[in-house]
Amino acid sequence: MTNTTTATAANVVASSNTVTQEMNTMNTNTSSFPAKQAFVASFTKGQVVTASVVGSCNAGLTMNLATDAPMTALCLGLSQSERDTVMASVAAGTNVTFDVEVVEADPRSTDSRGNPRARLVVRLSRAEANKLVHDAISSFKPGDSFVGSPVKLVENDNGVAIGVVLKDARARGFLHANQVDGGRAALAAIMASGIAVKTTVLNVDADNGRMALTTKSPAFVASLTRLSTLVGQTVTANIVNSRVFKGHVKVSVMGVPAEVELGDVKLADGQVKIKVSVNSVNSQFGTADVTIVPANGDGRSRLIHDARMAARRSRDQEQRNSMKGSGNGGKNNKSGKGK
Repeated sequence: MTNTTTATAANVVASSNTVTQEMNTMNTNTSSFPAKQAFVASFTKGQVVTASVVGSCNAGLTMNLATDAPMTALCLGLSQSERDTVMASVAAGTNVTFDVEVVEADPRSTDSRGNPRARLVVRLSRAEANKLVHDAISSFKPGDSFVGSPVKLVENDNGVAIGVVLKDARARGFLHANQVDGGRAALAAIMASGIAVKTTVLNVDADNGRMALTTKSPAFVASLTRLSTLVGQTVTANIVNSRVFKGHVKVSVMGVPAEVELGDVKLADGQVKIKVSVNSVNSQFGTADVTIVPANGDGRSRLIHDARMAARRSRDQEQRNSMKGSGNGGKNNKSGKGK
């Protein structure tokens, strides 16, 4: 690492140039080519400099590395979500300059057509990129309104749509199918319309760059948050549908949906409430994992249920791990944090 060159802020100009066009633009402005070569030659690989963002292109961000720079540098290595976050922070005046590392400084390169050019490529540190995403998501809290445009349909390993990624001027959030009226069928319609969707922030995980959204009411978000504090405790659940399917019955725990495995417990005719123990709350999906508490306190029944629920949680965890492996809402579920 050697010198540090300081640059003043430039106006942010969004660009839809292709990669080749952007490369050429860096080298065919009013400055002479020798001036560009001399400018690029003044930098060395590994050097840390302070740069200001000029705009965005398909390949990355364009940056100025000096006040009177004869050409811009190309900043690579950021996801589309991270580039959006950087551009939003610059436009808002939150961040004007960034420390970047020079990864390529070649004054005698050639473009795809064999024409000579001076090439200058920099990289924003991973720590700073993560901090920008973290700060953007941290500006939200559960219950906040989030109006975002759909940018990506997220599918699981089997090609089944499980949610959409929504984007506003500051951050991205993940809207799971469980949190939309109409479920999976509504996801394609949201993507096809391209219209911004009004949602409520369900959960914020700034450390992992994730934010879960819901189209359900703020009251539901409050209930989910409250239920999260009752993990390990026994509460009363309302039976939503008394029809038993594969040994399970659907219930509502403080307004949060869940399924209970009955095992050897029999429901009485007309029974509308049961006691359950809260095992965990999935803030992203807006569901709860609960175990029935037998009214007669039968220890054997409880042991059977605990064993069955442990096996179920293990299967669910394997599925979640599989989903993470393919990417998800912001940095997961094929979306990418927060994405």
